[in-house]
Parts: sequence; C-alpha cells; structure tokens
Amino acid sequence: MANGVHLHTAYRWFREGTLPVGRMNVELIEAALSATGRRMVVLDDGEVEDDLVRDMIEILTSFCARLYGRRSAKNRAKKALEAAAAGG
Repeated sequence: MANGVHLHTAYRWFREGTLPVGRMNVELIEAALSATGRRMVVLDDGEVEDDLVRDMIEILTSFCARLYGRRSAKNRAKKALEAAAAGG
C-alpha cells in the first residue's frame, strides 16, 4: 500500500480509466521520474477549466449521494418501526 491506496485499487482505477492524476507539481513528478530513468506520458492534456468543472460535479454528486443516503436510511428505519408497532 502506498499513501493508503492498495495496489489492487490503483489497478482497478487504471482499468476503469478513473485513476486520479496529479494536476499540480507536474514538473516535480517529471523530474523525479527522469531521475530514475522513467518518463511520464500525458494521454489527455485537457483544459484546467474542464478539470475544475469535473471536480465540482464529483463533489456535488458525493454530497447529494450522502444526503439521499441519509434520507433513505431514515425512511427505512421509520418504516421498520411502523411495521414493528403494527405487527406487535
């Protein structure tokens, strides 16, 4: 495990095409790689604004999922209590 991410998780992200890529300090990463005889290949040199929009959408999606997940759990608990009261 490196930085709290298991190797299998990183490989799955790679296969799915969702491997997070550093957006800052690219020069530092390239320097570290070149020092060890490696190189970095940029597959999609997207615009920074596109990345920011995508990041904002992911954050909003995460917040909405948490909100609706809590609401769903609350509704399930309420229905379970009602069923227990009606049945008992």
